[in-house]
Amino acid sequence: MALQVGTMALSATTMALQVETMALSATTMLLQVRTMALSSTTMALQEVTFNSVAIAITI
Repeated sequence: MALQVGTMALSATTMALQVETMALSATTMLLQVRTMALSSTTMALQEVTFNSVAIAITI
């Protein structure tokens, strides 16, 4: 009986750890998406800067 209770507690702990790991990986995925958005924004800004420099040279 005590062994069963111990096993149940252990499996509950394992489940909690799995949920935390899932939450952590979801956070990591969100951070990756944000980083991707940031790098695409940076790329867009670089393109705008490059274009304005090209226009300035043309003029």
